[in-house]
Amino acid sequence: MTFNIDAMLQLNNDNSSDTSLLTRIELNALLTQAFFVSAVTEGADAFLIALDASASYENENFRWFCDRYDRFVYIDRVIVAASCRGRGLASRLYAELAEKAKSKGWPYLACEINEDPPNVKSEVFHTRLGFSPIGGATLRTGKVVRYWVREL
Repeated sequence: MTFNIDAMLQLNNDNSSDTSLLTRIELNALLTQAFFVSAVTEGADAFLIALDASASYENENFRWFCDRYDRFVYIDRVIVAASCRGRGLASRLYAELAEKAKSKGWPYLACEINEDPPNVKSEVFHTRLGFSPIGGATLRTGKVVRYWVREL
């Protein structure tokens, strides 16, 4: 699948309060290392980027999981355009990711969710999908996050 990098970057940066801002170079680096990338449409109405534990990703949250787990797939970001929410797009992306990760023998899906500023919708979504909180941290940016995993 080819991806519309400009559309993905715009969607990401429009939702940076829930994820983080990216430059085109940073997005390309993520896509190059990704274990799994899926976009619902070429226009990137929704997309998910995940990396496995072997990635050389310099990210505080990814490193937190690396320090505690040998094998996991880290969901770096999942974003759905505001106009497309409520259609099950994120659930579909997560189901595709879980299927691929499980088929490759990865035991866990891992992610972080903002606690301050809060992202209550993400907590509800991840709880519904079987994720459980396992820890937390205050990041250099001042964001407070909780770490979540789902066993596959």
